[in-house]
Amino acid sequence: MGSAASKSKQDNAKRKDLLKSVKMNRYAFADAQREHILALLKVAEAIRLFVESHSFEVSTHSSNADRGNELQENSDCAETDEEQEEVDQTVPSPRGDSDCSDGDGDRKEVVKTSNEKGRERELLEALKDVEDYFRRAYDSGLHVSRMLETDMAQVQSAA
Repeated sequence: MGSAASKSKQDNAKRKDLLKSVKMNRYAFADAQREHILALLKVAEAIRLFVESHSFEVSTHSSNADRGNELQENSDCAETDEEQEEVDQTVPSPRGDSDCSDGDGDRKEVVKTSNEKGRERELLEALKDVEDYFRRAYDSGLHVSRMLETDMAQVQSAA
């Protein structure tokens, strides 16, 4: 009978070791889950900030769209003197990428077409959708974390 008691003690010791291992793995998983959902939230916030900053630029550029549509876009920047004067009166791009130079060293601004502005708006709308997906993934991650904590409480009460 002594061997049965020692076997029972060994089983209990093994069981305790396994429970400790499971507990530590569960804590490691919970930490990784927390880091993951925080990363999802940070990505969603970064996208939101990007969309907000570029939405402002699109809305300020759209106020000049009527004037910009009156001007003709010319990809090689060969414009008449009258058109050059009109273009010089427009607001320059904050990025500076819409300027080009002719051979005389004069800077000329290339006006964006309404088609490009439409694509920018489409991109911003798509990015808003992506932000929503990241926020939903974050919310789902929180839900999973709550379920893990609930299961953890049940395991602790049973032990």
